[in-house]
Amino acid sequence: MKIKLGIWCDYGVTLEPSEGIGVFVANLVQGLIEQPSIDQILLVSKEKQEHLLDPLKKLAPQKIHVLGNPKPPFYLRKPWKMLRQADRKSMDLYGKGIRNSSLQGSVYRFLERQILRSKSKWIDSVDLWLLPYVGLDQEFNKPTVVIVHDLVTYHFSDGSSPDKLNAFKRLVTQVTQQASIVACMSDFILQNDLHGTLGLPHEKTRMV
Repeated sequence: MKIKLGIWCDYGVTLEPSEGIGVFVANLVQGLIEQPSIDQILLVSKEKQEHLLDPLKKLAPQKIHVLGNPKPPFYLRKPWKMLRQADRKSMDLYGKGIRNSSLQGSVYRFLERQILRSKSKWIDSVDLWLLPYVGLDQEFNKPTVVIVHDLVTYHFSDGSSPDKLNAFKRLVTQVTQQASIVACMSDFILQNDLHGTLGLPHEKTRMV
C-alpha cells in the first residue's frame, strides 16, 4: 500500500533544510523518497516561504510537493486569536477553558470550525502527517506521528514566564495525546521524557 505523507514545516517560520530541526527534516526526506511505500510527500511551509523548501523538492520533483500554509481571512483570524488567548488565560487561572462556556465558547468553536474548514481540503489530502516538532497548535483528522527532540524547557525554564511555560506544557500534552506515534532519537529521551515526564504508554512510543 502506497501512502501520501505530509510533513509540517511551518512553525511561525519555515524549517529550513540547512538549520536546526530543518536538517533533521532534510535527512528524513532523503531517506523517505527511497521508500517504495511512499507515493507522494507534501511539505508545508509558511505562506510565501515556499522557496525555502526548494532544495528538498529538487530531490524528487515528481514526488515532493510544497504548499504554503495560508492565513485564514482576517475577519476570522483576529477574533479567533483573541478568544484563543482568553481560553488560555482561563486555563491558567481556573484550570478550564472557555470552549464549553456560554456565548464566548460558542463563538470560539464556530470560528475554529470555519478556520479548520478553510484548510481541510489539503490537510485531509494526505494519509499521515509527520510533525517534526511538538509545538504545533493545529487539529488533524488524519493520524499523526510527532517527534520530540527534548523537553529542556520542562526541566530548565530559562526565564520563561509561568504562563508561557504552562501554555507550552498544555500544547505538548495535547499534541502527544492526539498523536498515533510519538518518536524521539535517543533512549535517554525515550525513557526520561516520553515515558517519564509525559507518561506516555510504551506501545505509543518509538525511537528513530
